[in-house]
Amino acid sequence: MIRTGHSTPRRARACLGAALLAALLSVRPAAAEEPPSYVVLASTVPDLAVGALIDEDMMLDVPRGASLTLIDPLGAIKVIEGPFMGKLRTNVEDEAEPSFLHDLANIIAVTDTTDVALGMGRTTLAPEVSPWLVALEPGMPQDLCVSPRGQLVFYRSEPGPEDMTVRFAAADGGAQVRVHWSARDPLMRWPDNLPPEDGGQYVIDIGDADKQAATLHLAPASLATDAHAAVWLARHGCMEQAQAMVRRMALGG
Repeated sequence: MIRTGHSTPRRARACLGAALLAALLSVRPAAAEEPPSYVVLASTVPDLAVGALIDEDMMLDVPRGASLTLIDPLGAIKVIEGPFMGKLRTNVEDEAEPSFLHDLANIIAVTDTTDVALGMGRTTLAPEVSPWLVALEPGMPQDLCVSPRGQLVFYRSEPGPEDMTVRFAAADGGAQVRVHWSARDPLMRWPDNLPPEDGGQYVIDIGDADKQAATLHLAPASLATDAHAAVWLARHGCMEQAQAMVRRMALGG
């Protein structure tokens, strides 16, 4: 798993993760390759890292006191507590998308889950709390994914001592909305009077000449599990949101 030190700026980490994720998602298994049975979401088993793929022929040895959290080809989570020794089998390959676990493994492999509790109890909420929270700041991701319920919420990357006005506008020069964001409010929703459109392109003006281009992607209601949502997010360019979804799964949420 790729980890970065706390001294690395968050945006630099995101750019590095985005580049790695784009490269990893472009690597797909050959058609004749036997599909994996599980991907490791969390592990305290020596030499079995998060993001590892497990097939039906692999002998697992989970010692007493250790545990594995796995995701199967349908996105279901399975926890194994030691002691356990044996093989794991699934009977869902015919129903599952062949590349699903590979793509999910690649997302997990570039997600640092050591700080999943960040943001809890702070006045400004960090993206670990929800995959539908996005930091409103210069250099924010251009691709933003909206939840199946139409939810997209912004938080301040740094606590702001003053109120601010944010302008949301369609990139084609059409509708625009100004939203007053009080310094007392940690969160701000995408404005209701500018309904998000799938593939719609927008400009977000956060003041001081900081105008951010944004393309919205509306998540379908058909996403069966959080794991499927993580893969969908990554495939639509919302890598940081995909990683936040993985962190939420790792927290058991």
